[in-house]
Amino acid sequence: MLTGKIVKQFEIDGEKIVFRYPRMSDLEGLLELVNAIVDDKAMVSSQAKKTKKEERMWLLSILKNIKKKEGVYLVVEMNGKIVGNAAVERHKEPAKKHVGEFGIMLRKEARGKGIGEKLLRCVIEEAKKVLKVKIITLEVMASNKVALHLYEKCGFKVIGTIKSGVKYYNRYEDDILMVLPVS
Repeated sequence: MLTGKIVKQFEIDGEKIVFRYPRMSDLEGLLELVNAIVDDKAMVSSQAKKTKKEERMWLLSILKNIKKKEGVYLVVEMNGKIVGNAAVERHKEPAKKHVGEFGIMLRKEARGKGIGEKLLRCVIEEAKKVLKVKIITLEVMASNKVALHLYEKCGFKVIGTIKSGVKYYNRYEDDILMVLPVS
């Protein structure tokens, strides 16, 4: 069982960083994470705070997907506190089971330290091993230049743009589609 399994450990600036699979006991930490991301107005699709019940339902579905090998999901701990996560979820359509969709979020205190790049590379490796995906896709807002640079640095290529494809609070943002062949 992958629940709680540590995938990578390292130190950055004296901070102990752990990438591991989630467990049900992470509920409070994950709820704090998503709500902090919403408070920061980080450039992710979550724009409304979650309730404990909503987060519990989401976590149960994630744990189920991990067990069925439909997704890999890693939490990031910094000195024991959950400060981020990343996932690759297998496409639901049978004809697209070889495609995984990537997502990531990091709290402010974990950004700008190289953790995001390490996490991205780590979750891709897990997706190749566990899910056997051949292609990983992602979507990113055009104004999120830091994320765009990271994804390009890790080999993702822009394949298209949906003009005004994301409503980010009260404005529309272009949605950039990126792809990474991994086989």
